[in-house]
Amino acid sequence: MYGSNDPEELVRQCAENLKVPLSDAFREEEFLVQSRGMATWLRLQLAERLGVCANTRFRFPAQTIWMILRGFLGKDRTPEENPYSKEAMAWRIHDLLPELIKEDAETYAGPVRYLSVGEGDGDRELRLCWQIAGLLDGYQTYRPEMILQWDAGKLPEDGNRWQGDLWVKLREAFGEDNPSLPELRRQLGSLEKEPQDPDALPERLSIFGISTLPPIFLDVLQAYGRWRPLGVYALQPAPVQWGEVESEKWRLRALERAGRQAGRSV
Repeated sequence: MYGSNDPEELVRQCAENLKVPLSDAFREEEFLVQSRGMATWLRLQLAERLGVCANTRFRFPAQTIWMILRGFLGKDRTPEENPYSKEAMAWRIHDLLPELIKEDAETYAGPVRYLSVGEGDGDRELRLCWQIAGLLDGYQTYRPEMILQWDAGKLPEDGNRWQGDLWVKLREAFGEDNPSLPELRRQLGSLEKEPQDPDALPERLSIFGISTLPPIFLDVLQAYGRWRPLGVYALQPAPVQWGEVESEKWRLRALERAGRQAGRSV
């Protein structure tokens, strides 16, 4: 892992590491970035330092994680793309929600109250479905244990029970052949699991400019890093190196120690 508060220094180190060629000149050089802007900037910077930047692939975190899972679990057990994208879930929810409300309006009291404000407003219904899809997308990424509990039938007993029930119905609608991210992470099991389809994994992966990732993403990247070279180029937005940064709590303790030592010396 390489860290610096200067992106130019990170690019320099990345370019230096990329001088070691891949085993096949026709294999793509894989990068994980947070935005298209970062991808464009990094491509230009590498071209300036290396003379050319070609046959490269820049992916976002979710895309990269799904690709790695396919490599470890096999293409037959993992769909080509994540079926639980916000767009796909939003439209599925749009199909499911009216019938679910009709069957159990009490459980779905929250959505019912929201929709009752603009009864018959199709735009309002669609906006709600997109909001719910975003919520469930966040749960898969940041609260995978809760998703797995819902899959096992352990639904909440409070006013959020409708969320768990909706997820169960949504999961059934997608079918058994479309496991969710928490399910795939559970299937990955030990981080030392051997890849079922090594050719689906990039020969080398460079993570550039990303300061934070969900724990479930880090688990998958850690599993990849045990088998293939993984370069992490992290931007540290501080005027000094992280090792030299002193927290306010540390400073207060240092002042207290200094005061006690001064009192004893007197």
